[in-house]
Amino acid sequence: MIIASISCGMGNQMFAYAAGFAVSERLGTELLLDTEWYNKKQPRKDPRPYSLDCFPLITERKASFSDVYRLFPFQAVKNYLYGKNIFCFLGRHIIKELMIKMMLLPEGKSRIKFLESDPVLLPIPRSRVFTQYSGVYSDKFMMIPDDVYLCGTWENEKFFKDYSTGLKKKFTFSHEYFDVSYADKIRSCNSAAVHVRLGDKLRDGEVDFTGEYLSHAIRRILSIHDDVKFFVFSDNTEWCRKNMKKFYDTEYTFIEGGTPANDMALMTICRHVIAGPSTFSWWGAWLNDNPNKIVIAPSQKLWCQDNTHMDFYPSEWIIME
Repeated sequence: MIIASISCGMGNQMFAYAAGFAVSERLGTELLLDTEWYNKKQPRKDPRPYSLDCFPLITERKASFSDVYRLFPFQAVKNYLYGKNIFCFLGRHIIKELMIKMMLLPEGKSRIKFLESDPVLLPIPRSRVFTQYSGVYSDKFMMIPDDVYLCGTWENEKFFKDYSTGLKKKFTFSHEYFDVSYADKIRSCNSAAVHVRLGDKLRDGEVDFTGEYLSHAIRRILSIHDDVKFFVFSDNTEWCRKNMKKFYDTEYTFIEGGTPANDMALMTICRHVIAGPSTFSWWGAWLNDNPNKIVIAPSQKLWCQDNTHMDFYPSEWIIME
């Protein structure tokens, strides 16, 4: 039994599922999903819903309290407190400190400090847990045994590349997620998806690179295919309508009215993809099956200010600094 911890937005959920899928396939064992994160009150203006139910072939059972307790007792109790809203009452900082103290490493370093100094896969003592938060691949992943709880980001194709065929089948959207009014237009031309992810970056004033990056990316695609039509996907369409022509003056079709799953489904049928600083963008491009697709993505230095994810993108994608 492998339990994958599922949390945060759709892109993160897919990376977590992909890692769990790869391990369970290699071992020939059952995969369970711990989705209790979505039962808590999320302290953000744009709470993230559980999104994997848009894939009908993802039929794995949700992990129960006893399933999680068997492998990671502390997480099982934490899930229970989340569900009862007791977690907020006790205080996030108290639970965090308890978590650190309960998972001290042999060297006396806390789990968090250890990960900062050595960002590789790490089994947490006193439990059967493997965690990974750096995005850097480690060969230790291939040594993960059965009966473990996986938590982390797993933002690297190398974790699941050997199982990409089966994974892409799992990530097949239901037909209703393809809005016909947009899908027909996308399929009828040399289309390029432009994903503009703003969200908290816009609120925090961290969008300085967006215009310059989009301008360069659009020009790069047009230098290869001068007949490309651009379809804009964003969590802030109003901002895009006001600003896209400033970056490059051409015709844009703005995709509106759908859920994140609707947007990603449509991105996968565009012929090319200009990705944004987002795991959501990553999956929209990765699931695109056009053998001649052009994918342009922003250097990770533009959106996470470090080099820990430098192999985050597949080698055939065009990365723009």
